[in-house]
Amino acid sequence: GDEAVEVGLQHVNNEEKVTQVILMGDAPSSSETKLTAVKNLGYEVTTNWEAETRLLAEKNIPVHTFYLAERAKENFKQIAELTGGRCEELDVSALESTNVLT
Repeated sequence: GDEAVEVGLQHVNNEEKVTQVILMGDAPSSSETKLTAVKNLGYEVTTNWEAETRLLAEKNIPVHTFYLAERAKENFKQIAELTGGRCEELDVSALESTNVLT
């Protein structure tokens, strides 16, 4: 399934003194359709990744994204671009992957 990226970004937006965010995942953010389905199951979802990303951009907080699977690439690229962060693939099985994070 998709990742609950919006929940993590919302948490960051509620924190003080955050200067940057590192986001890693193997799936894109939840879609509006999926969020509606989650609401229908009784869970309260009050945001989406786009709204939270805009808030971070307004605060000049870059989100650096690292996708572990190709299907997350486009969404993670959007998040990074909107906030002035960078987006890169991260192959956790490769020895040189630690160089990507530093």
